[in-house]
Amino acid sequence: MIKLAIFDWNGTILADVTATVEGFNRQLQALGQRPVSRQAFLDSFETPISRMFANVGVDLAEFDDKLRLDAAHAFHNYYEPRINQGRTRIGVRKTLQTLSSRGTTCIVLSNHTTKEIQAQIVRLRLEPFFSTVLAHDSIGRNHHEDKQQYLENFLRGSRFRPDQSVIIGDSVNEILIGQQLGIPSIAISGGFTSTARLLRAKPDILIRKMTNVVKAIEEIQ
Repeated sequence: MIKLAIFDWNGTILADVTATVEGFNRQLQALGQRPVSRQAFLDSFETPISRMFANVGVDLAEFDDKLRLDAAHAFHNYYEPRINQGRTRIGVRKTLQTLSSRGTTCIVLSNHTTKEIQAQIVRLRLEPFFSTVLAHDSIGRNHHEDKQQYLENFLRGSRFRPDQSVIIGDSVNEILIGQQLGIPSIAISGGFTSTARLLRAKPDILIRKMTNVVKAIEEIQ
Protein backbone atom coordinates (compact mmCIF):
# COMPACT_ATOMS: atom_id res chain seq x y z
CA MET A 1 0.00 0.00 0.00
CA ILE A 2 1.29 3.47 -0.90
CA LYS A 3 1.46 5.59 2.25
CA LEU A 4 3.61 8.48 0.99
CA ALA A 5 3.19 10.49 -2.22
CA ILE A 6 6.21 12.68 -3.04
CA PHE A 7 5.30 15.47 -5.46
CA ASP A 8 7.65 17.65 -7.43
CA TRP A 9 6.43 21.27 -7.38
CA ASN A 10 7.29 23.27 -10.51
CA GLY A 11 5.65 21.91 -13.63
CA THR A 12 3.95 19.14 -11.63
CA ILE A 13 1.76 20.86 -9.06
CA LEU A 14 2.26 24.38 -10.39
CA ALA A 15 1.55 25.20 -14.05
CA ASP A 16 4.58 27.44 -14.47
CA VAL A 17 6.49 26.24 -17.51
CA THR A 18 6.14 29.49 -19.49
CA ALA A 19 7.19 31.69 -16.57
CA THR A 20 10.15 29.40 -15.86
CA VAL A 21 11.40 29.35 -19.45
CA GLU A 22 11.18 33.13 -19.63
CA GLY A 23 12.84 33.49 -16.23
CA PHE A 24 15.65 31.13 -17.24
CA ASN A 25 16.28 33.28 -20.29
CA ARG A 26 16.55 36.35 -18.04
CA GLN A 27 19.13 34.40 -16.06
CA LEU A 28 21.07 33.56 -19.21
CA GLN A 29 20.99 37.18 -20.32
CA ALA A 30 22.32 38.28 -16.92
CA LEU A 31 25.31 36.04 -17.62
CA GLY A 32 25.75 37.52 -21.09
CA GLN A 33 24.39 34.42 -22.85
CA ARG A 34 21.82 33.93 -25.58
CA PRO A 35 18.26 32.91 -24.64
CA VAL A 36 16.95 29.46 -25.58
CA SER A 37 13.69 28.38 -27.19
CA ARG A 38 10.95 26.63 -25.24
CA GLN A 39 11.71 23.35 -27.01
CA ALA A 40 15.42 23.67 -26.27
CA PHE A 41 14.52 24.21 -22.62
CA LEU A 42 12.37 21.05 -22.56
CA ASP A 43 15.15 19.09 -24.24
CA SER A 44 17.77 20.38 -21.79
CA PHE A 45 16.03 20.70 -18.43
CA GLU A 46 17.92 19.03 -15.59
CA THR A 47 18.63 19.60 -11.93
CA PRO A 48 20.65 20.73 -10.09
CA ILE A 49 20.44 23.85 -12.25
CA SER A 50 24.21 23.78 -12.89
CA ARG A 51 23.58 20.75 -15.11
CA MET A 52 20.86 22.62 -16.98
CA PHE A 53 23.29 25.42 -17.74
CA ALA A 54 25.87 22.88 -18.90
CA ASN A 55 23.27 21.33 -21.21
CA VAL A 56 22.79 24.67 -22.98
CA GLY A 57 26.54 25.25 -23.21
CA VAL A 58 27.13 27.47 -20.17
CA ASP A 59 29.73 26.56 -17.54
CA LEU A 60 28.78 28.32 -14.32
CA ALA A 61 32.30 27.78 -12.98
CA GLU A 62 33.47 30.45 -15.43
CA PHE A 63 31.51 33.13 -13.52
CA ASP A 64 32.25 34.52 -10.09
CA ASP A 65 29.91 33.96 -7.15
CA LYS A 66 28.44 37.47 -7.29
CA LEU A 67 27.49 37.20 -10.96
CA ARG A 68 25.97 33.75 -10.45
CA LEU A 69 23.90 35.07 -7.54
CA ASP A 70 22.88 38.17 -9.50
CA ALA A 71 21.73 35.89 -12.32
CA ALA A 72 19.74 33.75 -9.88
CA HIS A 73 18.05 36.90 -8.59
CA ALA A 74 17.30 37.91 -12.19
CA PHE A 75 15.33 34.69 -12.52
CA HIS A 76 13.42 35.10 -9.27
CA ASN A 77 12.72 38.81 -9.83
CA TYR A 78 11.06 37.93 -13.13
CA TYR A 79 9.44 34.66 -12.09
CA GLU A 80 7.89 35.40 -8.69
CA PRO A 81 5.56 38.30 -9.68
CA ARG A 82 4.23 36.28 -12.60
CA ILE A 83 3.69 33.06 -10.72
CA ASN A 84 1.79 34.94 -8.04
CA GLN A 85 -0.96 35.13 -10.65
CA GLY A 86 -0.51 31.49 -11.67
CA ARG A 87 -2.51 28.35 -11.05
CA THR A 88 -2.05 24.66 -10.44
CA ARG A 89 -2.25 22.06 -13.15
CA ILE A 90 -5.80 20.89 -13.83
CA GLY A 91 -6.86 18.20 -11.39
CA VAL A 92 -4.36 18.95 -8.62
CA ARG A 93 -6.88 19.78 -5.90
CA LYS A 94 -9.13 16.81 -6.65
CA THR A 95 -6.12 14.47 -6.71
CA LEU A 96 -4.83 15.74 -3.36
CA GLN A 97 -8.30 15.53 -1.83
CA THR A 98 -8.63 11.90 -2.93
CA LEU A 99 -5.22 10.94 -1.59
CA SER A 100 -5.90 12.73 1.68
CA SER A 101 -9.21 10.92 2.09
CA ARG A 102 -7.35 7.61 1.69
CA GLY A 103 -4.84 8.49 4.38
CA THR A 104 -1.91 9.02 2.00
CA THR A 105 0.64 11.53 3.26
CA CYS A 106 1.66 14.04 0.57
CA ILE A 107 4.88 16.06 0.59
CA VAL A 108 6.66 18.41 -1.80
CA LEU A 109 10.21 17.75 -3.02
CA SER A 110 11.68 20.61 -5.02
CA ASN A 111 14.74 22.47 -6.25
CA HIS A 112 12.90 25.75 -5.63
CA THR A 113 13.05 27.53 -2.26
CA THR A 114 11.00 26.43 0.74
CA LYS A 115 9.83 29.98 1.51
CA GLU A 116 8.48 30.58 -1.99
CA ILE A 117 6.78 27.19 -2.22
CA GLN A 118 5.11 27.63 1.14
CA ALA A 119 3.84 31.06 0.08
CA GLN A 120 2.31 29.53 -3.05
CA ILE A 121 0.77 26.68 -1.06
CA VAL A 122 -0.99 29.25 1.12
CA ARG A 123 -2.06 31.36 -1.87
CA LEU A 124 -3.48 28.31 -3.64
CA ARG A 125 -5.13 27.06 -0.42
CA LEU A 126 -3.30 23.73 -0.51
CA GLU A 127 -2.12 23.79 3.14
CA PRO A 128 -4.39 20.91 4.24
CA PHE A 129 -2.78 18.54 1.75
CA PHE A 130 0.99 18.89 2.19
CA SER A 131 2.61 17.94 5.48
CA THR A 132 6.19 18.79 4.49
CA VAL A 133 8.15 20.84 1.96
CA LEU A 134 11.65 19.57 1.17
CA ALA A 135 13.46 22.31 -0.74
CA HIS A 136 16.31 24.83 -0.62
CA ASP A 137 16.52 27.39 2.17
CA SER A 138 17.91 30.21 0.01
CA ILE A 139 18.30 31.46 -3.56
CA GLY A 140 21.48 30.22 -5.20
CA ARG A 141 21.78 26.89 -3.40
CA ASN A 142 19.99 25.16 -6.25
CA HIS A 143 22.97 25.72 -8.54
CA HIS A 144 24.70 22.63 -7.19
CA GLU A 145 22.63 20.84 -4.56
CA ASP A 146 20.44 17.89 -5.39
CA LYS A 147 17.06 17.27 -3.81
CA GLN A 148 17.72 13.53 -3.54
CA GLN A 149 19.69 14.19 -0.37
CA TYR A 150 16.73 16.03 1.14
CA LEU A 151 14.50 13.04 0.48
CA GLU A 152 17.02 10.54 1.83
CA ASN A 153 17.29 12.52 5.06
CA PHE A 154 13.52 12.74 5.35
CA LEU A 155 13.00 9.02 4.84
CA ARG A 156 15.65 8.13 7.40
CA GLY A 157 13.80 10.14 10.02
CA SER A 158 10.30 8.98 9.08
CA ARG A 159 8.17 5.86 9.30
CA PHE A 160 7.86 5.56 5.51
CA ARG A 161 9.59 2.82 3.53
CA PRO A 162 10.61 3.29 -0.12
CA ASP A 163 8.30 0.47 -1.22
CA GLN A 164 5.39 2.26 0.47
CA SER A 165 6.15 5.50 -1.34
CA VAL A 166 5.75 6.92 -4.84
CA ILE A 167 7.46 9.91 -6.47
CA ILE A 168 5.57 12.00 -9.01
CA GLY A 169 7.19 14.57 -11.26
CA ASP A 170 7.62 16.07 -14.69
CA SER A 171 11.38 15.65 -15.04
CA VAL A 172 13.98 12.93 -15.42
CA ASN A 173 15.27 13.89 -11.97
CA GLU A 174 12.30 12.35 -10.13
CA ILE A 175 12.60 9.14 -12.15
CA LEU A 176 16.29 8.82 -11.32
CA ILE A 177 15.70 9.56 -7.64
CA GLY A 178 13.09 6.83 -7.58
CA GLN A 179 15.46 4.37 -9.22
CA GLN A 180 18.27 5.26 -6.80
CA LEU A 181 16.11 4.95 -3.69
CA GLY A 182 13.87 2.07 -4.73
CA ILE A 183 10.75 4.27 -4.98
CA PRO A 184 8.26 3.71 -7.84
CA SER A 185 8.02 6.74 -10.12
CA ILE A 186 5.13 8.32 -11.98
CA ALA A 187 6.26 10.71 -14.71
CA ILE A 188 3.81 13.34 -15.93
CA SER A 189 4.22 14.94 -19.34
CA GLY A 190 3.35 18.52 -20.21
CA GLY A 191 5.83 19.98 -17.73
CA PHE A 192 9.52 20.89 -17.95
CA THR A 193 10.67 17.83 -19.89
CA SER A 194 9.81 16.45 -23.31
CA THR A 195 7.84 13.21 -23.37
CA ALA A 196 10.62 11.49 -25.32
CA ARG A 197 13.15 12.22 -22.57
CA LEU A 198 10.78 10.99 -19.88
CA LEU A 199 10.24 7.72 -21.75
CA ARG A 200 13.98 7.19 -22.20
CA ALA A 201 14.43 7.49 -18.42
CA LYS A 202 12.00 4.57 -17.94
CA PRO A 203 9.55 5.66 -15.24
CA ASP A 204 7.32 2.97 -13.78
CA ILE A 205 4.31 4.76 -15.26
CA LEU A 206 3.96 7.73 -17.62
CA ILE A 207 0.77 9.80 -17.49
CA ARG A 208 -0.37 12.91 -19.32
CA LYS A 209 -2.69 14.50 -16.76
CA MET A 210 -2.74 15.09 -13.03
CA THR A 211 -6.18 13.48 -12.99
CA ASN A 212 -4.48 10.17 -13.83
CA VAL A 213 -2.30 10.15 -10.69
CA VAL A 214 -4.70 8.26 -8.41
CA LYS A 215 -5.26 5.51 -10.98
CA ALA A 216 -1.51 5.24 -11.53
CA ILE A 217 -0.91 4.85 -7.79
CA GLU A 218 -3.57 2.13 -7.68
CA GLU A 219 -1.72 0.28 -10.45
CA ILE A 220 1.53 0.46 -8.50
CA GLN A 221 -0.16 -0.89 -5.36
